[in-house]
Amino acid sequence: MIMFFRDPGGNAGPMLYTVDVTGRNEQILKTPSYASDPAWSPLLQ
Repeated sequence: MIMFFRDPGGNAGPMLYTVDVTGRNEQILKTPSYASDPAWSPLLQ
């Protein structure tokens, strides 16, 4: 799984996304505020 953020511009602010290593199944991760400075850790199940 790869995690990245994208800033679409406007008032939305940057959003955090995940995508699998094939480049499919992109999903937005809900965050309480603008996405920035993610902290990395092992994947929790």
